[in-house]
Amino acid sequence: MNFSIRQSLQSSFQVFCQNIFKVVLLSALSILFLTLIQVFSVFITVTGFKSLSVAQFSSVPPVSKGSLFLFILFRDALFALQALVLLFLTNAFLPAFKGHKVKLKNYFPGFKKICLFIIGVVLLLVVPTAGSLLSTFIPNYETLQLTLSAITVVFSIMLFRYFFFYIELLAGCPLFTSFKSSSMATKGNFFGTAFVIIAALLINLLVLLSVNFFGIIISIFILFTLPMTALIFANVYNQLTKSTSEDFSQRKALRIEDEIMESAEKELI
Repeated sequence: MNFSIRQSLQSSFQVFCQNIFKVVLLSALSILFLTLIQVFSVFITVTGFKSLSVAQFSSVPPVSKGSLFLFILFRDALFALQALVLLFLTNAFLPAFKGHKVKLKNYFPGFKKICLFIIGVVLLLVVPTAGSLLSTFIPNYETLQLTLSAITVVFSIMLFRYFFFYIELLAGCPLFTSFKSSSMATKGNFFGTAFVIIAALLINLLVLLSVNFFGIIISIFILFTLPMTALIFANVYNQLTKSTSEDFSQRKALRIEDEIMESAEKELI
């Protein structure tokens, strides 16, 4: 791997401690934002998609394919809105890695970047969504459904290459340039970056699920895990881009040396 998980943890924790009051405040705002989205999603689910989430696991009659189609689209749109928290926190924390202080005003990156981010997330979800929709409308052939599910999972895993596109968006890059930059940075580090992303997201998910079992006290941990996730992702990507730029510089220097040697040989001939 061209990045150090230990260094990412240390640097992220250092930024967290140096700006602990603002970090906790921004995390609280993020949790409030997620809570509002969750309340909205529950309201929509209950009123518009009643019994969809339990139709396959209970005696509830099967829902129509049209309703399930809308539910899948709604689920992915909801995920895109929830992912905005990562964009907000990253935009606030990025200056800290350059020695600047975390500022509350940097929490919202601007309407244009928010729109581009949502479009980017939707584009990344095209393959998983298409797989879910196709498995909904194809006949009940178990082998075909399993094959389609396997293909969907493989393509979904490959999307980790483009996960860090939002950091390039915050730097002012166009959307498709951001995808390309993320892909170049993670090239050769796919499994390492996938491990970090999955581990960090699972930790946050487990903490959120624990609230239902252990009460509101456990939710305090999300004030730590949520900003640390954003900090670690930003730090890992900074290391990847630095490594990528160094490799590019080395390759460019070697190419220039080869060209000089070739021209010198031609002159001697």
